Amino acid sequence: MFRLLAILAAATPSLLLFLHPGTFCGWAPATWPEPTPLRAAIWDAALWTVPVLPAVLALLAIWAPRRFPVLGAIAAAVSLAINAPTLVIPYTNPCGPQLSPWMSLSCQAAVVVALLPARGERRAPMPRPRAVCWTGIVLIPFARTALAALISTCSGGLPGCFAQLEGPWAEVSDHLSRAVGAGILISMAAIGAVLGGGVVGPVLAVVLLFSAFFEVIAQLATSAPHDCSVLGLVGWPQLVAAGLALAITVRWPRVSVRASS
Repeated sequence: MFRLLAILAAATPSLLLFLHPGTFCGWAPATWPEPTPLRAAIWDAALWTVPVLPAVLALLAIWAPRRFPVLGAIAAAVSLAINAPTLVIPYTNPCGPQLSPWMSLSCQAAVVVALLPARGERRAPMPRPRAVCWTGIVLIPFARTALAALISTCSGGLPGCFAQLEGPWAEVSDHLSRAVGAGILISMAAIGAVLGGGVVGPVLAVVLLFSAFFEVIAQLATSAPHDCSVLGLVGWPQLVAAGLALAITVRWPRVSVRASS
């Protein structure tokens, strides 16, 4: 129970970032002061704790379930320390001075509090094939989010090929892009990794398949123009992650090694 509360708290900032992406304040004025490299690094690092902490907690839950409460609390404490300088070092953009990410700080503190009593919870390790599948399900969305952030920063675009959609199709495509940027798929995968079984795998697979084939479906439904092949419209990383999500539904045998007498 406490493990689930911890991962839900770690995933909350990404959900809030998706629901409240910020306000567009128009073009930057000519007199707007550029932030110093130190301020930019501090606030960028704080923003990256949003997708990184759920991914780290998920990997700890997969590969170190017995030490997960202690190591997870340490990871959350490190995230708190990374966010703490934003309390005293302001950041200004065209919208004006930015407030410290109080929600991230509160959620990371909640992770630490939730994991302290979780030390008494016993959790058996996953079978190795299932652990490998869960690792891929977590890391593939994380790599895609990191790549999207890098390409968006360098070129202003997003990775992959997209049809020129309009109307409701374009709105859904925008929501999917923002979900990638906010780390929603990472948080969903992290929650699933902590829960471990049941219907989590099929639900994740459906979400990932929808994300993988949305551009293809939208293009076929609207005949929207695009400059790549139909296969280029497929989100291959999400498709691979969906295959791994279906693979975790297989009943993998637990292999126990006993000393021979």
